[in-house]
Amino acid sequence: MPKVIFRIGNFPIHLFGLFIALGILGGLYILRQEVIRKNFDEEKVFDLAIYSIIVAIIG
Repeated sequence: MPKVIFRIGNFPIHLFGLFIALGILGGLYILRQEVIRKNFDEEKVFDLAIYSIIVAIIG
């Protein structure tokens, strides 16, 4: 399996990083659907989600 799937200029895009990004985007999409369905405060939920993603990547 190739480690680098393509490059944008000198910047390589790795398969693992692509899947991580797709997982984050998919999770945010599902979160948005639930926020709308349950009438939560969208701004507060997405602020918490962004902080959670940053901490998860660091940790």
